Amino acid sequence: MFPKIFAIAYGASFPWTDENPTHACPDAFNPVVFEIHKEDVDA
Repeated sequence: MFPKIFAIAYGASFPWTDENPTHACPDAFNPVVFEIHKEDVDA
């Protein structure tokens, strides 16, 4: 999960997905799917 989270945090995009990509957790014992959103925050 962390490689995809860091990639999105630094502006990467996944052209094969829609605007809000979902990524499956690689843990075989606890299968979950996460929807990742990037939000702009005012400093």
